[in-house]
Amino acid sequence: MPKQNLVPKWLETIGLSHVVQNFEDAGMISPNDLAELEVNHYSALGVKEPGDRKKLFYLVQRVKMEVKGDKSGKNPSPMGSESNDHIHES
Repeated sequence: MPKQNLVPKWLETIGLSHVVQNFEDAGMISPNDLAELEVNHYSALGVKEPGDRKKLFYLVQRVKMEVKGDKSGKNPSPMGSESNDHIHES
């Protein structure tokens, strides 16, 4: 799956499908874009509810770890060796 399709898929998987368009409009479409996201940007992207902010925070942290450690050029997978297509909430 192309990297630019991962962010919307991940957002949908964690229950934030209602903000996918906001992320796309802001150009936040790749894992690298998501890894650069700061908490103070959440409201502007439509992520205002505390529970949603928490979900997004943990997603961003997982993506940051993967992007930072991704030297192979493969698509990052915030869940380690699992599929790049989705993220499981625990």
